[in-house]
Amino acid sequence: MPRSRIILVSYYWPPAASVGVRRWLRFSQRLAELGHEIVVFTPSDASYPIIDDKLKAPSNITQHQVGFFEWRDVYQKLLKANSKDKSIEKNKIDRVFYEGNTQKNYLKRVALWIRANFFIPDARANWIKPCSQAVLEYLETNQADYIISTGPPQSCHLIAQRVKKKHPELTWLADFRDPWTRGAFFDKLPLSRASLSKHTRLESSVLTESDIQLTVSPTWANELKQLGGKNVHHIYNSYVLADFKASQDLPQDQYVMSHIGTVYKDRSPREFWLALKNYLDENPQIAKKFTLQLVGQISQEVIAELEEIELSPYVKLIGVLGHQDALEILKQSDILLLLVNDTKDHRGRIPAKLLEYLATDKPILLVGPDRSDAKDIIENGLLHFDPSTHDTKKLRTLMEDKMWKTKITRAEKKRYSTEFTTDQLIQLLLEQKK
Repeated sequence: MPRSRIILVSYYWPPAASVGVRRWLRFSQRLAELGHEIVVFTPSDASYPIIDDKLKAPSNITQHQVGFFEWRDVYQKLLKANSKDKSIEKNKIDRVFYEGNTQKNYLKRVALWIRANFFIPDARANWIKPCSQAVLEYLETNQADYIISTGPPQSCHLIAQRVKKKHPELTWLADFRDPWTRGAFFDKLPLSRASLSKHTRLESSVLTESDIQLTVSPTWANELKQLGGKNVHHIYNSYVLADFKASQDLPQDQYVMSHIGTVYKDRSPREFWLALKNYLDENPQIAKKFTLQLVGQISQEVIAELEEIELSPYVKLIGVLGHQDALEILKQSDILLLLVNDTKDHRGRIPAKLLEYLATDKPILLVGPDRSDAKDIIENGLLHFDPSTHDTKKLRTLMEDKMWKTKITRAEKKRYSTEFTTDQLIQLLLEQKK
């Protein structure tokens, strides 16, 4: 691929610690290493739910920060003013956008309705105008070959759309890390008929006007085609080869199961917790050395559920860690737990951590619906527990055999490395220029 200048529009960027950061940070790092010029437009003073101060963008990537008014900051102040808990965290602010009519607090319900109907496509809609203007100003004195938008927030696509209309010579790639109108939480938004129509219209315009439509799984790629995408592809998220060296020998007097990531109430697998508790009750020798490590944000509802089931004595709540520290937890674990909640988009949801789990060569226990792209990736090397079946036999098999390993070859695992996926991205961009 000839050296190119690529404009990337991404709301999430270091020091944000979300999964959405790592996908395009890794792509950008690799592209820059290969000699391409990456120019990233990100917000200044963004309202990121989680910060990782150790996560840095490399110096060979140009970054333009564009300020805008964050509506979430206003809501955070309102919530603090109306709550006895003055230590409201930003991640709790995020949850109001997805809890729909289950919200009991009147202020939260009003805020959710305002967000759903006045901030379309999302709460970062205020960023569309200033960021698109900043990109257009940059292009007045600089040339570029590609513009890439990655969402959510889907506002990033509308920024690229405005730029593309002024500069049709640019090749526009719209990357959907999560679905838009078919996303897990979209139906929970209290949308008016007019607002729903606007979302559908905007999504359709992005799919038909972008040159390339990209997503992270085969199922979601098929859905984008059904919605009108004409040049749809999928490239998986990835892991970095250098992060995973030789495996470590683990102490025989421990049995550690670890989960990395956020666990909210709708992702809490009650039937699995019950099966695990029953197994530990029946096997006191394993129970004595068993620990369930939960790394990340864990909601109070989940903590209460674990206490009710009497799993709390086995649970170690580690909290939010930087990405590299979280990887060390994985390497020092015996079994890795992957939770996939039963939502309408679950079939295409491949948690990015699955690919890093895979790189560790550790046993992986997936808890979730039977049919999914995540399960298909390692069909022959994954223990699966479907909460709806109450089947604990597979759980018992894995818990009693620490030598069980995923049956994926090293060559197959490299297909999910950043080096491999970036090569796929380059080929995709090259084909569009032919």
